[in-house]
Amino acid sequence: MAAEQFQMAGLIYAVAGAAVIAYLLATGRFTRRMGYLFLVLSLLLGFAILSPMAPLQFQEVLAGVGRGVYPPLLFLAVILAGFIIVALIAGRVFCGYLCPIGAVQEAVSLAPVPKEKTAKVQRYLTLFRLAFLAVLVAAAVLFSTALLRFFGIREFFSLEVASAWFFAFLVLLAVASVIYRPFCRFFCPIGAILALAASRARLKLRRTNECTNCGKCDVICPTGEAGKNAKKAECYLCGRCLEVCPRDGALRYGKG
Repeated sequence: MAAEQFQMAGLIYAVAGAAVIAYLLATGRFTRRMGYLFLVLSLLLGFAILSPMAPLQFQEVLAGVGRGVYPPLLFLAVILAGFIIVALIAGRVFCGYLCPIGAVQEAVSLAPVPKEKTAKVQRYLTLFRLAFLAVLVAAAVLFSTALLRFFGIREFFSLEVASAWFFAFLVLLAVASVIYRPFCRFFCPIGAILALAASRARLKLRRTNECTNCGKCDVICPTGEAGKNAKKAECYLCGRCLEVCPRDGALRYGKG
């Protein structure tokens, strides 16, 4: 019962947090400092109650690993549908600030080391992630194998430093200091689904007629999604483009 209550608390935080962030973005009140606050809260939830760990819940219920611990599959399907609806309305707010796995990668991405851009090969990375999603679902349903356990996510957030999988996740974080959010963009099953929804989101970061095409947002964007015609499927609403934009009102979060 306690585990289910923790999971429910995490889900409530995710839904409520998504609504708050979307509102702050739409009204122009969201700042990077506020974003850092949500990232810290998400990390604390991750270490404290392992929630909301949507990717783990998704695959472990499919594999039957979480029976008796996680909510039933139908309930998680409803929750996933809720996340998809949020992404269709507000974009990747859950992935950007409310998932502990994404939050820790975002924090590591701030490390002052040279970065590798992947914008030119993003199309292939997206196809790879969709293929990995298919393999993950097949492994879970056909062989009751939860592939994400080999990434060491649970061991990391449980601080099981004696486990080799703990260090597997540390390796992933080392990669995240150079390549922006590698787990989210290459492997996450929830991310693969929400990216498709976010590409059709009603609310996005968009250029307005005030834009002078200076290109600063294109340079700073870690996913290459700052372009005028970009679908924003991989936009995590990090706010880097808003910080470097030299003209007030040239970028706004809203309807097209």
